[in-house]
Amino acid sequence: GLRARLEVRLAAEAVYDGAPVAPVLDALSVARDLGDPHVLVEALSLTHHALLSPEHLDLRLPLADELIDVASTIGDGVRVLFGLMWKAVDLYLLGDVRAERVLSELRHRADAVGCRSISYIVAAIDVMRLIRSGALAEAETAAGVCLQLGLEVGDADAEGYFAAHLLTIRWLQDRDGELLAAVREVADSPSLVAPEFSFRATAATMMARAGLRDDAAAALRALAVDGLDALPRSSTWLVGIASIGEAARVLGDADVASQVYALLLPFSSRPVMPSLAVSCFGSVEWPLGLAASTVGDTGRAVEHLQRAVEANRLLGNRPLTLVVQADLAETRASRGEPGDRATARDELRCAAEEAIALGMTAKASTWNERATALDDVGDDQASGVLRRDGKRWVVAAGEREVVAPDLVGFAYLGTLLAHPGEEIPAIELCGGAAVDDTGHSMIDREALDSYRDRVREIDVALVAAEEDSDLGRVDQLRDEREALRSELSSVLAVNGRPRRFVDSTERARTAVRKAIARAIDTIDASDDDLGAELRQTISTGRSCVYVPDPRRPRRWSVLTGR
Repeated sequence: GLRARLEVRLAAEAVYDGAPVAPVLDALSVARDLGDPHVLVEALSLTHHALLSPEHLDLRLPLADELIDVASTIGDGVRVLFGLMWKAVDLYLLGDVRAERVLSELRHRADAVGCRSISYIVAAIDVMRLIRSGALAEAETAAGVCLQLGLEVGDADAEGYFAAHLLTIRWLQDRDGELLAAVREVADSPSLVAPEFSFRATAATMMARAGLRDDAAAALRALAVDGLDALPRSSTWLVGIASIGEAARVLGDADVASQVYALLLPFSSRPVMPSLAVSCFGSVEWPLGLAASTVGDTGRAVEHLQRAVEANRLLGNRPLTLVVQADLAETRASRGEPGDRATARDELRCAAEEAIALGMTAKASTWNERATALDDVGDDQASGVLRRDGKRWVVAAGEREVVAPDLVGFAYLGTLLAHPGEEIPAIELCGGAAVDDTGHSMIDREALDSYRDRVREIDVALVAAEEDSDLGRVDQLRDEREALRSELSSVLAVNGRPRRFVDSTERARTAVRKAIARAIDTIDASDDDLGAELRQTISTGRSCVYVPDPRRPRRWSVLTGR
C-alpha cells in the first residue's frame, strides 16, 4: 500500500515537470487492484490533480465521482469535500449547468465543518461568478476579501488567483494597461514554472493592445519559436493559447493565428477557464472566430462568433457576450455582404447600451464611436477609423487594425482624413499646437511629455535587460529609443524647447511632410496594404489633402478623445 501511494505521488508530481500522464493512470490502476480504499482515495485525488490540461477533462469527472463514493464509504469527510470541489470545477470547465448545484452543496458542507481551505476555493469561484454576471464593482470587493482568506489559510495560489480576478475586471473596464508592468514582471520572472506560458502570452497581448508592437512581436516569436503545439499543457493552456490568438490578431500575424485555430478547434464546445475555474473568458468559439478573421476567412469567423455569442449567453457571461457581440459586428462590417453594415451598427449600439449598465463605460464609448463611423456609409463604400487612445493611436480599416505610438503625424493625418478633398495649408495643420508671439510650436506639450516619458521608461528597461544579458531585448529597446530620439530631434531646438515655425510656411511644409511620413511608415510596418493606401491618397506640400481612391473610396471617422 505504501509503495502504491508513493508511485502515484511521484508520477503525479512528475507531470508538473512535463512528464506524460500515462504512469499516473498506471499507478492508479495498481492502487485500485490493492482493494484498500484508504490507498485508493489518495490515489484518486492525486491523479485528478495531475490531469488538469484540457484534453483530459473527460477523464476527470468520473474520477471526482469515484473519489466522493470511496471517501464516503470510509467516512473521510475531507476527501469527500475535495471530491465535490473537483466535481464542481470539472463541471464549470465543461460549461455544464450542473456546476451551480454542486458548488452550492460544496459551500454548505465546507461551512458546516469549518473547512476554510475549501471555503477559499468556493470564494474564488464566486468572484468569477460575479464577474460573469457583470457585477464588476462587487466582484472587485469580493476579490479583495477572497485574497485575504486565501492568505490566511496559506493557499499558495492566493495571489495568483487575485491577479487573475483583477486583470479580468480591469480588461473589461479597458483599464488593463494599468497592470501591464506587473504582468510583464511576472512573465519575466525566473521563478515562473515552465508550463506557465500563459503569463507570457497575456503580457504579449497587453503589450500589443498598448501599442508596444515591437515588444509584443518579440514575445510572440519567443512563444512560437518551436511551434505552438510544443508549448506545455497545463490547467492554464487554453487561456494561454487564446491570449496568443488575441496578440496575433492585433499584430496581424496570420501564421500564428492559423496555429491557434488548429489547436483550439478540438475544444470549441468548452469555455476558456484556467485552473480551478477562477476566471472565465467565454466560449472557445470566440478565439476561434478571431483567429479565422486574422487569416482572412471572415465567413468562417462570423460563424464562430455567432456561436460564441449564444454559448456565452448560456454560460451566463454577460460581459463576454457583449465583447463577442462587438467583435461579431466588426467582422460583419469587414465581410461586407448586403445588410452587414446595418446589422453591425445595430449590434454595436445594443452592446454599448448594455455595457453602460454593467459599468463597462470605456468599451461602450468605443463601440458607440464605431457604430457612428458606420452611419451613412453605404455597403459599396469602405470605412475606416483613426482614433486616439491615451498615448497611442489606433487605425482600423475593415478587419485590419494597427496600434501605433503617439506620433504627432497622426494628428495631422486625422485632420486630413476628416476633411476628404479639402486642401489644408501645412501651417494650419499645426494650429492645434501651442501658439505664442513667436509662432507655432511643431509639437504639443502632451505629445512631448509622452515622448520623454517613454524614453525614460526605455532607459530603465535597457539597464535591466543589459544586467540580464538579454541581447534581443537590448537591441529592440535601443532601436525604439533611437527612433524616438530622432523624432524628438526633428521637433526640438538645441535648448530642448519645441521648435517654432515663426510664420515660415516652408518650414511648416517640411515638418508636416516628415511627421505624416513617419506616421504612415509606422502603419506600413504592420500593414503594408493600408500604409500603401494612405501613401497614395495623402498629398503633402504647402497645402495637404486627402483624396480617396475613386475606385474604392474609404470614409474615415476620426476620434481624438482620451
